[in-house]
Amino acid sequence: ARPYLDSVCRILERSPQSIAVLGGTGDPAWILDFIRVNGLDRRLFVVPEFVDGHVWGRMLDVFLDTFPLTGGYSCRETMAKGTPVVHRRSDEMSNLGELLDPELEGRTVDEYENQVLRLLADPVARKAARLRAMEISRRNADPATFGRRFDEALREACDS
Repeated sequence: ARPYLDSVCRILERSPQSIAVLGGTGDPAWILDFIRVNGLDRRLFVVPEFVDGHVWGRMLDVFLDTFPLTGGYSCRETMAKGTPVVHRRSDEMSNLGELLDPELEGRTVDEYENQVLRLLADPVARKAARLRAMEISRRNADPATFGRRFDEALREACDS
């Protein structure tokens, strides 16, 4: 969405040594136009096909989750490889927020951008966020934890 691309553009302006790579299916024409109009040909790249979060999670310093619609399980896949995911709360997938790092949630666009910039500039903070990403991913992948959470949700639904 355009607000997301505007945000990425501001992040790149404030972090001149950084680049951004966007990946996924769909028609990239409007994104390529945005890149051209904003002179980001050497800083913002598009891979217009399915991208494997398990592969990208090994390459990225920070995953910038999309908004207002979230990247969904791509976030979890990259976290499993230790990539911090900066995110915003999504009304469409609000429960996904429980599976992400609460310390990296931007409640506003400014908070989101500042979280990204902090991780890009501070290797110590980025390393701590990488460790949290892996821990959160492991905890949420534990079958016993999943079973308990599923049972609780099912009981709650049945009691309603």
